[in-house]
Amino acid sequence: MLNAKPKVDWGAVIRKNLTWKNVAIGVSMLIIVGSGAFLFMILVKWIQFPTKEQNDAWIEYNSQILNAMFTLSALLAHPSRAYHFMNALYLLWPSMSPQKGNGEKIAQRVESVEKAFPYVVVRPRGLPPPASTAKDPENLSTSAVSFFWIIVILNLNCIFQYPLAACMWAWASNYPARPGAVVYTFLVLSFSCAMIALVWLVLIERRVKRARAKLGAIEVDADSATAVSLENPGGV
Repeated sequence: MLNAKPKVDWGAVIRKNLTWKNVAIGVSMLIIVGSGAFLFMILVKWIQFPTKEQNDAWIEYNSQILNAMFTLSALLAHPSRAYHFMNALYLLWPSMSPQKGNGEKIAQRVESVEKAFPYVVVRPRGLPPPASTAKDPENLSTSAVSFFWIIVILNLNCIFQYPLAACMWAWASNYPARPGAVVYTFLVLSFSCAMIALVWLVLIERRVKRARAKLGAIEVDADSATAVSLENPGGV
């Protein structure tokens, strides 16, 4: 008889994940997706209003909603990114750290980064790789230089959002006069930084997963060979 699959307690799963943070993220995503979809349908004329003034007004309403959500996201994310920027500096130049020569403090910084970026184990420049990546440091760890630039790009993603928000709010009551060049420039810069950092982190994740899978396969083969040798020590 086939073993029955264990039943999933969906109630327990929901209760475990129903935190204020997850609820806030879910509501934010719903607002962004809903407002973005509505704006897109207006721009491609799937939704049309009787007059051009009404059409422009609804474009402005949804643009302001999206701008507010992205600005709020930047404000919430920036303190953590600024903190990790300091971590990146210390890991890039360990001699800058006030705990110079203290390997335990450097290890704590590496661990702090890994908590925020699960697949990023930074290899401090000029120091031995973290113990967790010793078997394959080139593929399991990320160089301090790479992590530094990822964090710089993530901070720029937040920084470019602020002048965009200021421009959107400064001309909120007179949006036809808003300087489009400023809006589009900072919009492209902010989103480009977000996409570059996202793709970079995804590539790191894929590389680490492949390396871990390869090491896991090697360890399984080694364990199998050990078991065979123990069962048949004479080679018969």
